[in-house]
Amino acid sequence: MPSEIISMLLSGTFSLAGAGLGVIATSKLTSYRLGELEKKVDTLTRKVEEFSSLGQRIALIEQRMNIYEKERK
Repeated sequence: MPSEIISMLLSGTFSLAGAGLGVIATSKLTSYRLGELEKKVDTLTRKVEEFSSLGQRIALIEQRMNIYEKERK
């Protein structure tokens, strides 16, 4: 085979291999970043639930205070 054909085949093979490795690397990075975002969402969800619980407690305390103030009068 002439050297030009061998050079062309090697070039094409390495180009495809490079593109394939690039796709794999990008996929791994995307999966990692998605996992990190999911962790952040879980943390924020827990905080929202905690604040919701605190809001319910505050409402209950306010009701009790109103009852106590009415009884005191």
